Amino acid sequence: MTWTWEGIISLALVRSGLVGLGQVVSAILMADGKKALSLLLDEWDGAGLALPNFSTNINFTTEAGRAQYLLGPGTPNDVAVRPETIVTATCTIASNPVTRVTMAPMSYPDYTMIPVPSTESQPYNYAVNETFPQMQVYLYPTPAAAYPISLACKVKWAATVGWPDLNPFAEVQTPSGYVTALVDNLALKLAENYRLETATLQNKAKTGRAMISLAVAGQNSAAASKLPVGLFSWNILTAGRNP
Repeated sequence: MTWTWEGIISLALVRSGLVGLGQVVSAILMADGKKALSLLLDEWDGAGLALPNFSTNINFTTEAGRAQYLLGPGTPNDVAVRPETIVTATCTIASNPVTRVTMAPMSYPDYTMIPVPSTESQPYNYAVNETFPQMQVYLYPTPAAAYPISLACKVKWAATVGWPDLNPFAEVQTPSGYVTALVDNLALKLAENYRLETATLQNKAKTGRAMISLAVAGQNSAAASKLPVGLFSWNILTAGRNP
């Protein structure tokens, strides 16, 4: 069965107790449901509970001598999408045959402590400064040439399925189990607005959130297990042992 945003909101309103079975949902309640669902998705984004899929469409090409790149809406920018989390980052160092190197992450404070960050070479590391609305990504060493960079990221719900208030009749493309989690958590949010929450609603919402948390945690763990520490970590590079 397929679900639309309107269908999810309508069922959540029934489960919350605000609408009786067979009762027509009023325009006011539907508007409240859209706002509450948008806030719920934003809350899940902030908690790291984005959909269990990676966006690998975040790509850009470096410029020689340039270390900083911007991800997010606005001008100037290099990529229009601001990811929630960068899971892996690869650098293509040859095209025939295609050869990619996985870059190792480093913290932004550590990057700022590098004595000479402008050293130019093939980048082996990346650091993220979580600025808004654009995320700042720094590559180290500073690229000495044009290298294609590909990022596997967790992105916002809206970047994957859109916002409920933009098209409430759009089909919600989510994995199995996510619709139930959305309905139960939205039902609790709506019930809380009118002091109608119950222990049953709270338990169902917790179960749905836990399911999503486990799915995301399992996916991130699988990705991390395949990510090497890096052929050359940033502190080895700064020690002058970069080949």
